[in-house]
Amino acid sequence: MRQPNHLASLLMWACVGAVWLEQGGWLARRLRSALAGTAALYVLLFLFVFCVVLSGSRTGWIGIALLVVWGAIDWRLAPRVRIALASTALMFGICWGLMDLYAAGGHHAFRAQSRLSDEGAGSPSRLAILKNAVGLLQQYPLTGSGWGISTSPGP
Repeated sequence: MRQPNHLASLLMWACVGAVWLEQGGWLARRLRSALAGTAALYVLLFLFVFCVVLSGSRTGWIGIALLVVWGAIDWRLAPRVRIALASTALMFGICWGLMDLYAAGGHHAFRAQSRLSDEGAGSPSRLAILKNAVGLLQQYPLTGSGWGISTSPGP
């Protein structure tokens, strides 16, 4: 995928799917142990959160915050699942720290960190994309622009 936000959105759906598998008991039945099912949920969530960190998508960061909120307010979920959802914020912090250490130790660039500090909602490139998106919306208000029409500011 070329677009980090799309990847992050799919990763958030993967987190929801992992929760569904655990909440429904599929992981416990498949692994023949409730403890193993819960452990698998934590492993899956950690891997998906790590991939969100690697994507550098700020949309994904919002998605992780929504996972925490979901775990806090949905009383229908099993306590073990709610705790796993709440721990995604901690997983995010651990993954961010690991990537920061990796980047510093190996003199590699950690693009997500630079995106957070250099770019924001009001960055020039984002404003140009927004301007193009508004222009496309004005051109095609009812049908949309269709596939192949880009909102990128460049040629």
